[in-house]
Amino acid sequence: MYGYRVKIPSTAPMVKWATKVTVDDYSWCNCETHDMGYLEFALVTAPSYTVQIGDTPPKEMHGMHFHCVVGDAPIRCAAESGISVEIASVAAYIPGLVWTMKELSAEDFDDPEVILLPMVTGVSEYGELQKYEQLIHQFIHAYMTPGHAAKRKCTEILYDLLCRLDAMVRQSADRMTEKYITYYVKKANYAIETRFHEKLTINALAAEFGITPSYLSSIYHNTVGMTFSRRLTDVRIQHAKELLLHSEMHLSEIAARVGYSSESHLRKRFQRHVGIGITEFLCIHKEQTLYHKKPLLPTDIIPHAKEHH
Repeated sequence: MYGYRVKIPSTAPMVKWATKVTVDDYSWCNCETHDMGYLEFALVTAPSYTVQIGDTPPKEMHGMHFHCVVGDAPIRCAAESGISVEIASVAAYIPGLVWTMKELSAEDFDDPEVILLPMVTGVSEYGELQKYEQLIHQFIHAYMTPGHAAKRKCTEILYDLLCRLDAMVRQSADRMTEKYITYYVKKANYAIETRFHEKLTINALAAEFGITPSYLSSIYHNTVGMTFSRRLTDVRIQHAKELLLHSEMHLSEIAARVGYSSESHLRKRFQRHVGIGITEFLCIHKEQTLYHKKPLLPTDIIPHAKEHH
């Protein structure tokens, strides 16, 4: 998410303006100001307009969106001439405001000493947008009302907006984290299912994914309910069982097919995982135990009885 990392202000804001207008020739650029303590919130509603952040390609927007602009961050907005654009905008100046415009990262999300603000918030993404609309209108009303109480109300609303936006960004980060966890766990499971015959380790897989082994190990265990190595062994032993029962392969060949270095390695893993050895497993599943052969059925002995008589 692209946005602002803002150090929590230590001074009170000074309101610069609060207004609501409708224009049909909308073109706005924030690349010329050098007012680093400047902070603006704008609720923009239009059938269609574009937003460009820095050197990124312009993005087409529809409907209602909530914009945050801090300092001299490079942002441009425009709509074709004749398109009606409604703007409810409030701005404040906070002396000594320290901020950075960046792609917000996990490091930012973990820092409680900063406020995180998104650059553009859309209706489709966040259900709180109507609450922001109410707060903006309350801010404008308070700004236009004379008296110190009204001005204090403006400050309260401003910090309410900041807190709400920060909470929204952090919640969004949590959802993104869950999404990434699901993504990495699915990739790990796919690797196990398709590459179980390889020398597959969590260290090698984590390196492929670009994450740390400890992180992959943790999210896998918490999501699946077992360790990566246990799941890998499950899959390998299941394939070994299938080959033992339905093929004529030698044990050394089966071992190689399922990712074990030798027959003895396969036997040890099988015994530990299944609870019985390979010989016992084959006897049971071929209907012959270590103690007796499969009992003859009555249909098997009747012909012999007749023959005896």
